[in-house]
Amino acid sequence: MKKHNVIKDITSVVISSLGLALTSQISFDVPLGEGIPITGQSFAILIIGYFLSWRLALIAVLIYIIGGVIGLPVFAEASSGLDKLIGKSGGFLIGFLPAVFVVSKWEYGKFNDLIITLQTLIFSTGIILLFGV
Repeated sequence: MKKHNVIKDITSVVISSLGLALTSQISFDVPLGEGIPITGQSFAILIIGYFLSWRLALIAVLIYIIGGVIGLPVFAEASSGLDKLIGKSGGFLIGFLPAVFVVSKWEYGKFNDLIITLQTLIFSTGIILLFGV
């Protein structure tokens, strides 16, 4: 049975949520993007999934989403609110959950070869885009 280090788990979740919030501030608009910026969030999701167990990864992303919904300016361009979750960019935010789960389930604790890892990251990015569209 694996012994869990609660302090390490909590620290990992908090750092991951904060990292997700910080990467969401790296954004730029595209002319055909209909007001939805391209951000560093998707990259952060892939990193979180790669380095955390699926449970901790989901908790970190849920904390990020809940924080944004209750008013913390963690979403892209320092925005927040429930309207972001149910608005144009809400699908992307919801898509973070299955994407981080897939990366974590397929990659965490495994040292797959580069091709399998790249396929997993591309597939998970596709999940985010599918939910976003």
